[in-house]
Amino acid sequence: MKKMLAVLFLACLFVSMSFGAWTLQDTIPNESVQAYNQGLAVDGEGKIWYQSYYASDSIEVDTTGDGTPDTWESCRTIDVFNPDGSKASFSPIKVLEYTYDGAQWPSLQGQTFRDTLWWSNRGLRTDTDGNIVAAADWAQYYRINHQTGECMDMVVPYPYDTTGVIEPASTPTAPAFDDAGNLYSCTVSPGFPIKVFDTKMDFVNDVVPADNHAAYSRTVEVSADGKDIYYCGFTGSHAFIRFHADVAVWGDYTSQVDSLLPGLLVEACSWQPETGYLWAGNTGGANYKNACWYAYDPETDAVVDSVIIDQAIVDLGVKPRGIDFSPDGQTMYVAYFNSWDSEAVYIYEKTNDVEGWKHTGTISTNFELGENYPNPFNPTTTIPLKLNKQTDVKLVIYDAAGNKVQTIVNKTLSPGRYEYNFNATGLASGTYFYRLFANGQVSAKKMMYIK
Repeated sequence: MKKMLAVLFLACLFVSMSFGAWTLQDTIPNESVQAYNQGLAVDGEGKIWYQSYYASDSIEVDTTGDGTPDTWESCRTIDVFNPDGSKASFSPIKVLEYTYDGAQWPSLQGQTFRDTLWWSNRGLRTDTDGNIVAAADWAQYYRINHQTGECMDMVVPYPYDTTGVIEPASTPTAPAFDDAGNLYSCTVSPGFPIKVFDTKMDFVNDVVPADNHAAYSRTVEVSADGKDIYYCGFTGSHAFIRFHADVAVWGDYTSQVDSLLPGLLVEACSWQPETGYLWAGNTGGANYKNACWYAYDPETDAVVDSVIIDQAIVDLGVKPRGIDFSPDGQTMYVAYFNSWDSEAVYIYEKTNDVEGWKHTGTISTNFELGENYPNPFNPTTTIPLKLNKQTDVKLVIYDAAGNKVQTIVNKTLSPGRYEYNFNATGLASGTYFYRLFANGQVSAKKMMYIK
């Protein structure tokens, strides 16, 4: 019989408990990333991996088939930073090339593929070897070598066969790993089982039946021994639904099911090394402060620590979508979704005092290229951009063939918001691209001119 355990949160809890302070540090000062986070992970060397839900860069493509790139298309990226804030040598990652070596599609064995990150990213997690597994390009898991940025293997965790063609049935969340290296997969949409894959990303078992997955989810976690799966349904009513089995992977995970932390709605969570706490962010849950972070101790089934962020950040309407820790557990990295003004990554350092949580700085995204409006347009449109530091900026318009049409601005600009008008009078109707070059980075977006 299922046991339902409701661990209640009391507002006075944090008044009576003495927590060590975490102090916000201002690092990663010189890199540009899209602020709408959809995945954050720290690898075995302490590098910070970051991905956005939206297109954050562009790549040259061959649209005619003659073998020569002829136009620029917007794409997603995975950005990687060293612990000191400098960019990793292989960042940003736009294309993942791999030789297929899985059991899912025997006919593809040994073939090499190049996957551009065209579609929305969904989450990141570090595996037991310190490498990164990305839920990227809408429906795949890619394992990426954390030292080189090279793709090691790939799997589509939720496929179905339509007349001999394999298509993804659902989008996976950020995965989870037990100490044996098994990968646990959930889906964003309800109605699919939680699955387990081995260290080669070959399917092993359905561990939680589909009828137990009743809410929308962004992530899943698992205990080190693989016996406890923590399902996070952020449209449900509890932070975690914990499925326990006496035997990992092959046991009955429905024999004991606990509902944990009512009123905490979770879209991102991660284990803190050393302490063994499972940290989670609150997305609109009524019993906890919105957009803040809470540490759950599975030994006591209680909240034992927290990061209460500035109200000014909460008021932006941000949603906690990314959290992870340095290998020693003393540095916390968090990120948010859904705000033009949100900084990309917030970094907290654990201290020994008990004064609470101190907000002492921010981490800038440096620039953001907005969507032009109106779009489609005739004959003029406005292109917005935001700079968080003084930067050399060049904004250029290209046609669909990649030919330069007009340079809108090419000068050094101070921090602030800017809007530039583009007039297409005299040009042919069709697709155009605008590219922003700033701080050594490039961002591009597409617009449509209709006469």
